[in-house]
Amino acid sequence: GSAVENGLFAYWDFNTDSGNSVKDVTGNGHDGTLFGPIHASSTKPVTISQPTSSFIILEDTSIAIEGSSVFDVDTDILTVSLSVENGSLDTGASVTGVTFLEGTDNNESRIVLRGATSDINTAIASFTYTPPPGFNGSDDLTIVASDENNVSTEVIELTVTAVNDPP
Repeated sequence: GSAVENGLFAYWDFNTDSGNSVKDVTGNGHDGTLFGPIHASSTKPVTISQPTSSFIILEDTSIAIEGSSVFDVDTDILTVSLSVENGSLDTGASVTGVTFLEGTDNNESRIVLRGATSDINTAIASFTYTPPPGFNGSDDLTIVASDENNVSTEVIELTVTAVNDPP
């Protein structure tokens, strides 16, 4: 509804003030103070960004996957998992500011990180995918981001192309 509807007693827009105060935007002066726990959320507060949705890799080689990031409008602390069915992931240099809940930063099929958004984004901005020796076919890299209340998932297709091995 609109704040100018006929007969409207009060209309509170919770984005117009700070802290636990709310303003009545009807002009009737029914401003107020919220008591108790205040919970705010949006319909999709966790966003995963990956500029490339698929990669083609030659068998027995690795590829850098770059540009991944996460964002949340409600909180700065996120849990992010990176996983592949075949092969391993490596975040490269030592990662700081995050806690590894599962895996480490080297040669794992699943890595789960928890930390501040900026530290998570540093950790996942560039990482390496390496398929198993001799493997060719399809694999999926799944990125899952959570703020404890909402979850988003992004799947990146990985195609490992066979090469003609010498006899």
